[in-house]
Amino acid sequence: MPGKHVHMIKQMKLKHYAPAVLKETDMEVKSSEITLEVEEGSQDVLVRTSTCLAIPTCAIASLGLDYSHHPSFNIGQLLEGFGVSEVAESANPNLKPGACVSSWTKWEEYSVIPKGERLKIIDPSFAPLLTTSLQPVVVMMCCFFCCT
Repeated sequence: MPGKHVHMIKQMKLKHYAPAVLKETDMEVKSSEITLEVEEGSQDVLVRTSTCLAIPTCAIASLGLDYSHHPSFNIGQLLEGFGVSEVAESANPNLKPGACVSSWTKWEEYSVIPKGERLKIIDPSFAPLLTTSLQPVVVMMCCFFCCT
């Protein structure tokens, strides 16, 4: 049901610029209380991220240099990258709650995607294969925000 919700979420932020390969110690997990709103008729989509991947462009962006097609990350900035998520709430008729989607996303537990832009529905049985088949190009480990 579209509406306004307050969530305590985990967010992955850049702790300091990485000298070479982006590692877990270059990032920090922060817990924040935020208000997420999906307005009726907006076509916005609230997703719960399950997997985030760091690809080479993310590693370049973590150097603090601007020579990649991805802008440089700033210290304390919420990281972004390719992710696999589950639709938690949707005002978009094409994206139903429970759908498994992939897109470029922020590295946080919950995100509102305006109008569901760039969200691609994927087969949930394919999602584990997706993360393992991309491992040769992954520069760091996958970050899981799993249900516990």
